[in-house]
Amino acid sequence: MEGFDDLIKKLDTMGQVGNKIGNNALKAASQVIVEQQKKDAPRNTGKGAESLKPGKIKTSAAKNKYIQVGIVNGSNWENVQGVYFQHYGYKNHRTGKYHAGSLWMDHSFEKAKGVAAKLMLTIINKELKL
Repeated sequence: MEGFDDLIKKLDTMGQVGNKIGNNALKAASQVIVEQQKKDAPRNTGKGAESLKPGKIKTSAAKNKYIQVGIVNGSNWENVQGVYFQHYGYKNHRTGKYHAGSLWMDHSFEKAKGVAAKLMLTIINKELKL
């Protein structure tokens, strides 16, 4: 069939453009989430709040893209351990008491997810000129 190779090349190019647009939208949304986390992070954790950041874009086994935000692989543990333990909880080994975490990162995400989703849609619509 004549022109089939051209069609395949065109579809590949369109897929790459869509990938780029999706990545840009995901990066922008992750910044919104991280900024909210920095506002909501417990203040008695040293450099914890300022050490929160977006991670790298990854692809799941089901080919879905995602990005880890907040405490990410490669974070300096000395800086982020305070916000980690405030979120998940910890056991004080001197007293033997368990201190439940506040799950503040989950609450922070819930606050920002609507704004982040709208930002992603805006970026995608703008790039696709819809």
